[in-house]
Amino acid sequence: MPYITQADLDIPNDLLIQLTDDEQTGSVNNDRVNAAIADAEAEVNGYVGKYFAVPVANPPQILLAITSHITAYHLYARRPPVPDDIRDMDRDAHKMLVDISKGLMTLDVEPLPKGSPLVGGVVKGSPRVFSR
Repeated sequence: MPYITQADLDIPNDLLIQLTDDEQTGSVNNDRVNAAIADAEAEVNGYVGKYFAVPVANPPQILLAITSHITAYHLYARRPPVPDDIRDMDRDAHKMLVDISKGLMTLDVEPLPKGSPLVGGVVKGSPRVFSR
């Protein structure tokens, strides 16, 4: 389940239309909003997954705010220039994620057990070109 939905974004509907309606239909392109949310959540999980199982089952409010700020940046970045306040919120959100990943900031979430492997990693690549 996603951390946030379109309704959680602090972006007025008319502005969401401007940011997502490439086809000029006059309505919000929900697929683009959902893609921005998914991209933001992937970023959040990349940082948070060092100490917590992701996706976080009951994310604390700070994680929801971080995800919302990064999502807003992704949406605004589709129509540059990104306003300074949106850029600042994104930078602050990423600083908090770095602090979480370094253990300098904690979340009110059950941490991964000590010694457990990181959860959910899959690595895919092209087939081997050379052999021994």
